[in-house]
Amino acid sequence: MNFATQLEGGGAQMVAAQLCSGFLELGFESSLLSFLYEKRSFELPGPKPSILVSQKPGLLGLPKLILRIFQLLRQHRPDVVLSHSVYTNLFVLPIAVLLRIPHRITVQHNETQDVSPLFQWFYALFHLLRINTHTVFVSDASYESYLRHYRCFERDSSVVKNLISIDWRSADPAVAGLVQLEPEERLLFAVGRLSRQKNHAVLVEAMKRVQGCKLVIAGEGELRPMLESQIREAGLEKSVILAGEIPREKIVALFGICDLFVMPSLYEGRSLAMLEAIQAGCSIVASRIPSFEEVLDSCSNDVAFFDLESPEDLAAKLQEAVASLPAWKAIPQRTQSLEERAAESGKAVNVQLCRSYCQNIGWSSCSA
Repeated sequence: MNFATQLEGGGAQMVAAQLCSGFLELGFESSLLSFLYEKRSFELPGPKPSILVSQKPGLLGLPKLILRIFQLLRQHRPDVVLSHSVYTNLFVLPIAVLLRIPHRITVQHNETQDVSPLFQWFYALFHLLRINTHTVFVSDASYESYLRHYRCFERDSSVVKNLISIDWRSADPAVAGLVQLEPEERLLFAVGRLSRQKNHAVLVEAMKRVQGCKLVIAGEGELRPMLESQIREAGLEKSVILAGEIPREKIVALFGICDLFVMPSLYEGRSLAMLEAIQAGCSIVASRIPSFEEVLDSCSNDVAFFDLESPEDLAAKLQEAVASLPAWKAIPQRTQSLEERAAESGKAVNVQLCRSYCQNIGWSSCSA
């Protein structure tokens, strides 16, 4: 059983959905449960998740939620519980201990910068007391960030790196309706929650210095009003498009038709969006952070790193990358190439990911 805090298109939820699908493909019973509530409408791949409560519970609603989790675990008696967030750790894993569920796995998707000191301490305490039997980190950078502060993670921990495979057959050519390019204008693409972590404010600031480009940012979040105001004040309404939460089919299409993928994050675990950009063959401009260096230093894509939080350096790197791009193509030509790429069917990585988890947690039933 996979537990995630809420339904949205974030990396943790996507990995939870991948694992759920992979275990089903291997012939096991598997389910994905959204622990708290549906934060934003988003269609995750694989079987439809179950939502335990329809809205964020208050203090009076927590006992009911805990009882619901207890009843589910007692009814199904799973061999493995995988927890993908702070809150699922706090509520699900102690109940799993009580019910003697043998494999209780914490999946850590973030570096310490993205987790408050209090919750870091809870992660370490649960690991030390074996409330969770194993911690899986999705990147070397995430693992090393915890190990620097908590030596308890030297045991019963492993790194299982996220996998992704683009199925171009799902690409929606109608995405061209989102973008109107002038002749010779280049299309830049960014995807991610509109939050401080994703650092889109620096990207918008950099766009004031970038000529001949249009930027599409796919994602929704709490910083939308601030970014909209920043875009208006800079006079970038025609150059920067906040596309909001768009369907997966359009995300795939944008990876296929963009000239350049940009990811200015302050920190990441192992970004699925970055893995998709690599697989799509995109030219990439990214912030110089450990998790990006980990995946980009060994890839064959054209890559440029910029100094974190420096709009001037980001703008310079964007202009340099744009100057080295191949000949410009109109949007209709780009969407036509999506049909050609549809023959590249996505590889079944879900089973491979599940087997990697099983090998690392010592559950031999599916590791062969």
